[in-house]
Amino acid sequence: MDWENVFQYVAKDIPATVDDITYLQKSVLAPLTKSEIVEINSQQQNPFSVSDPLHEKYQTIDPSKWDIPMRQFPDAFVAFLEWSNGGNFLRGEREFNMFCTKSIRGYLLAYQIPAYMPGAVPFAFDGGREFYLFDMREEMNDGEYPILMAHSESLGWDQDDAIRIADTFIEAITES
Repeated sequence: MDWENVFQYVAKDIPATVDDITYLQKSVLAPLTKSEIVEINSQQQNPFSVSDPLHEKYQTIDPSKWDIPMRQFPDAFVAFLEWSNGGNFLRGEREFNMFCTKSIRGYLLAYQIPAYMPGAVPFAFDGGREFYLFDMREEMNDGEYPILMAHSESLGWDQDDAIRIADTFIEAITES
């Protein structure tokens, strides 16, 4: 694909290396490590003041029970990363602040996506607070996963939270 001509604005990063792609396919969606679980647990704090009735109802999330989809990324997405491992792109109304191979897992864990949207994996922001995500709950269909958008502060599988915008990665970046 001629990625350069897909977008009206291109601010590409360096291409992903073979090591970057290996990391993406083997480590990004691996089970959580003990140190990651400890880190996630240490960051959880009750957001409600002691006087708030919700303070007593607050429960931490147990990351050891998260279901991370150990699946391969679509070939089209990998080919894109081999052209630009991250970067900023614009086509029509859609802006893509693409994540690099090394940052996808960080976003997945920092936003606790497996707790709120098990099976979803982020790959970009929309220029604001909306994630573009792969819906990896089911096996690939013709080598692709559906593409969703969800606000980073309202993650969930309800139709008000996650909106399916495309059937494939290519469709998501070429339709505007």
